[in-house]
Amino acid sequence: MWYWISQVVGAGLFGLFLDNTRFTRRTRLWIGWGFTFVILNAIWGGGVAFLLKTDRAKKSPEADIFDHNYTWYLILYMFYGFLDAIWQTYCYYVMGALTNDPEKLAFYAGFYKSLQAAGATVIAALDGDKFPFANLFASSWALMFGGMFFALPVFIWRLQNTEVKDEEQAVEEKPRSQPAEGGAIEDVEKTLWDIQKQ
Repeated sequence: MWYWISQVVGAGLFGLFLDNTRFTRRTRLWIGWGFTFVILNAIWGGGVAFLLKTDRAKKSPEADIFDHNYTWYLILYMFYGFLDAIWQTYCYYVMGALTNDPEKLAFYAGFYKSLQAAGATVIAALDGDKFPFANLFASSWALMFGGMFFALPVFIWRLQNTEVKDEEQAVEEKPRSQPAEGGAIEDVEKTLWDIQKQ
């Protein structure tokens, strides 16, 4: 429950910032990148202290809400939920900034989710094969860390303050002087046209 509450808070607050029109879109993207980068490394870095206390060779400690150190585990867990929401919100915001074309947006979102699902599958398989916790932790952190830098060329050369191009401008509708001819819809339109002329 606490993880999901943290996600709601993280997505809501970060979304409010990313939609704040007091800054240009490029400014919001760059500030968002910096914030995501800092929060990502701070939270993963915070997890190192807990990682060092555990190992696959050791028996996992039995703990419940009445243990004295439970609060710190809960706070870290909530921060991971917060980070997940920040990451997802930012990824979708960047995708939305790339184009206004729904077909392209669907492609971007599908590609992103397929990579995410593939990554989750690989990590689950490695965990099932009893890979060391430190390896799983480091690989996840490294992929997110590296992903932030691989996205930079897109920000520098592709993202603008607006994505509406001249050819994408809405075509102004002009009133027709004659009803169209053809199928059932056109027949109804012709009837309405005739009534209007009377």
